[in-house]
Amino acid sequence: MPDQPAAKLPFWIHQIIEYGIGALLVFQAIQSPRPVIPLLAGLVVVLLAATADGPAGCFRIVPRPFHRILDIVVALGLIACAVILGSDMGAAGQILLVLGALALGVLTLRSDYRPKAVRRTQRPAATEVGSDRAEAIGRGAGRLAARGVQQYRKRRPGT
Repeated sequence: MPDQPAAKLPFWIHQIIEYGIGALLVFQAIQSPRPVIPLLAGLVVVLLAATADGPAGCFRIVPRPFHRILDIVVALGLIACAVILGSDMGAAGQILLVLGALALGVLTLRSDYRPKAVRRTQRPAATEVGSDRAEAIGRGAGRLAARGVQQYRKRRPGT
């Protein structure tokens, strides 16, 4: 069935994968001879995931359509850092930045950026007959309780 489009990833999975990419870049900074570039790149990717308006977001500042644009910008920025500043961080850092950018690119193409539909809970409306009946039952229960209290007070002491 080649006519059917591929299923999109839910946005919360998109965010979790972004956190993972950022964590891998930060981990690479620990192994790098010059850790500043991979560390900043990892922090940018984690911040990108944390500010998105999604279920796994911490701050929920950036709306999903704008987050899609930021995903592309960050992926291009990672490639630019790998090409321009790659000699400073070593071959492993360069490769990881390019792989992170490719992962963000694929993730951007495969994710569903639509905002989640707001659920409307519809409560059944109380009918006039139902509310009158409930009111009558409540009044009857109140009267019965009052009669019981009156009878308790009227009883003779010592009996």
